[in-house]
Amino acid sequence: MSTSYKCPRCQAPLLTPHQECPRCSGSSLNIGKTTRLYSAHKPRNITDSQFAFDSSLQQKFAPKNLTSPMLNIFRNNQFIKKIELGNFSQKIIGRSPEVDITLSLETVSKRHSMLFYKDGQIYIKDLGSRNGTSVNAQRLSEGEERALNSGDIIRISQFYLSIHFPPPPSPQANQTQAPSITIAELNSPQYAHLSPKQKEAILRLHNMNLPNPVDGEINTLVALEKADAKLKSKFQEAGRTIRQMLKPIPEAEGNARFAMIFKPLLLEEEGVGGDFYSVLKIQPNKIAIALGDVAGHGLSASYIMPICLTTIKMTSKLVSSPAELLENVNEQVGASTERGKFVTVFFGILDVENGHFEYSSAGHPPPIVFNRRKKISPWLLEGKGPGCGILRGNARYQNYSVQLEPGDRLIFYTDGVIEAAKKVNLNQQKDFVLSVQKILEKYNGKNFDEIVFEIGEKLDEIQAAEEEYGEERLKEALRLSSNLPLKESLNKIMADIQNFMERHNLQDDITLIGVDWH
Repeated sequence: MSTSYKCPRCQAPLLTPHQECPRCSGSSLNIGKTTRLYSAHKPRNITDSQFAFDSSLQQKFAPKNLTSPMLNIFRNNQFIKKIELGNFSQKIIGRSPEVDITLSLETVSKRHSMLFYKDGQIYIKDLGSRNGTSVNAQRLSEGEERALNSGDIIRISQFYLSIHFPPPPSPQANQTQAPSITIAELNSPQYAHLSPKQKEAILRLHNMNLPNPVDGEINTLVALEKADAKLKSKFQEAGRTIRQMLKPIPEAEGNARFAMIFKPLLLEEEGVGGDFYSVLKIQPNKIAIALGDVAGHGLSASYIMPICLTTIKMTSKLVSSPAELLENVNEQVGASTERGKFVTVFFGILDVENGHFEYSSAGHPPPIVFNRRKKISPWLLEGKGPGCGILRGNARYQNYSVQLEPGDRLIFYTDGVIEAAKKVNLNQQKDFVLSVQKILEKYNGKNFDEIVFEIGEKLDEIQAAEEEYGEERLKEALRLSSNLPLKESLNKIMADIQNFMERHNLQDDITLIGVDWH
C-alpha cells in the first residue's frame, strides 16, 4: 500500500518524506506505519555525527582565482551555494529574507550574526542569536567580535560557512609596485595618519592584486573617504526627510480618539527603517488611516517609503474606495522598484460621525477590535490581499467594512509587534537535559535509532523556533489594558512586549496605532 506524504504547514502533496515543499518549504517524514510530520526547518536529532562538518568538503569546494572574499555554505555535509562578498562594510546573516545572507531554518534567528570590516580585517559578531555562532568550534559570546582568517569555519545552527580570502599577490618584476603590506604594518606608526577606512581601502586594493598606494594615491583614498562620508550624510538626510513626512496624528476627530507608539529599529542618524503611517483628514467627517511596512530597511526603504506615503496622501481624497488606493500604491511600487521589493499596507477610511469603517489590506497584519463595554473577546478584522509590488500591475484588492459600536477600541500594528521574539529560557534547556537523561536510562544503550528519534522529538519542542509575541498575547494585552485611557493602554502593551522579550534588542520596527470609538 502506498504512503502519501503531505506538507505539515500547507498540506500540499509531496513525492517523498524528505522533499522540501515547493510552496512553503515544509516536509514530512514517514516513520514505520504512521506518518509523523516535521518542519523542514527543524533538526530531527542532536547527535554530533549528524551535524559534524566533513572537513574534506572545504578542500573539495575551495574557490580558485578569488578577487574578493567568498563564503561557501554547507548544510548536513552538502554544498548549498557560494556567495561572493565583494566590497562591503557589513553583511547581516539570519533567517529573515530581508537580511543580506539568508539561512532558511527556524533554529537560525532572524538577525543571527554580522560580518563586518574593522581595521581592514573581516570580523564576525553574534547579534544575540538564540542558538549562537561558533568559529572553528569555539562559540562566540553575545556581542563578541572575532577576527576571521581564510579557511575559518563558521557554524550557525545546522549551517557551516567556510570563508575564503584571495591569496596575496605574487611578486612582480615591475619594481615600481610597492611590496605587499600586512595588517600589522598598517597598524604601525608609519601609517598612523590613515583612518580605518583608508587602511581598509588599501587592503582591498591588496586583495585585488593591485599595487599598494603610494603617498599620491593616498590622497585619492582620502577623497574616496570624503565621498563615502558625503553619501552617508545624504542617507541620514533621507532618513530625516522621511521622518518629517511621518506627521503627528490627531488626538481626536468627531467621535474618535487616536494615539500611537512608533519605535523604529534604526536611529535617525543610522538611516531609514521600514514602518510608515498616516492619519489624514480627507473630508470634514472622514479620516484616512494608513499603516505600512517596507520589506527591508536602509536604502530600499529610503526610496520605497516616500513613494507609498506620497501616493497615499495625494490619492486618499480622490479614490472611490480603499481597494482602489491600494491598487494605485501597487502600481507605483511596481513601476518604481526592481522585482522582489514590496510593501505591506493597511488602508481604511473612518467616518467619525457614524462609525462606519471601510478598509482594504495588502498583506498587512489585521487590526484587533475589543469592545470595552461588552467585554467580548478581542477579534481580528477580516481581510487579505497581496503585498504591493509583488504582482506588479495585476494585483486586485477587496473592500471590507465594519460598523463600530460605542466602546470599541481598534489596534493597528506592524509585524514587528507580533514577531517580537525571545530566546529559549534556561528552565526549558534544563528540562531538555533531564529528558535526554531519562531517555538514555529508558533504553540503557539499546535501540539506538529509537533513542535518536526520541531525543529529536524532544529537541523539536525546545527548538520550535523563537517564541514570538504573537496575536494571542497582543489580544490579551489589549483586553487587560482596556480600562486605561488609549495612550496609557498602548504604553501598557508596549511594556508587555518588552517584558516578553526579556531585554533582548528589537529586530524590527514597531508601530502601534489605537482608535477609540465613543
